[in-house]
Amino acid sequence: MSRRMRTTALAVCLSLAVGLGAAGPTAGQTGPTGATGPTGPSGAPPIPITVLHGSSGQAVALVKVTIGSTTGLFIIDTGATKTLIDRRAAARLKLAPAGKLRRISGIGCTQAAQPVHLDHWKIGAIDLPPEIAASSRFPLAHGTPILGLLGSDVMAHFGRVSIDYANSQMVLGA
Repeated sequence: MSRRMRTTALAVCLSLAVGLGAAGPTAGQTGPTGATGPTGPSGAPPIPITVLHGSSGQAVALVKVTIGSTTGLFIIDTGATKTLIDRRAAARLKLAPAGKLRRISGIGCTQAAQPVHLDHWKIGAIDLPPEIAASSRFPLAHGTPILGLLGSDVMAHFGRVSIDYANSQMVLGA
């Protein structure tokens, strides 16, 4: 199997990362800043996304996420139960560990992941609540601005998420 095929297989495996634990907010955490209830901010403006299309009709949506003062792209992956950040990015951002090394699983693979605290982060102008993310090897991040996968653990805070591939935009909670 070629290196490219192995990298693609690992990326598919990671796209459904599960099993890290502490998936939801802890007691005392609230939804996104400005939230007006379980569906998030009312009248939220569309957030620009980048949509990449493959030669066989596949599409991937990317969104800019800011962590502290660093902005990078995350793949929007509503099928992933847990948000994943590349371990090199987590180290550069000095994200604090949130427990012991754990195993995460996806389609056909399992690998080690370090739970980390994601604080002071946002999508567009929307502040996101603190989250425990999985920090692990993310092969697509090498040499690209892709920092990780934005999973359903984060999207669920908004109640409703609309991804408009044709117009390259996403609406959270509207």
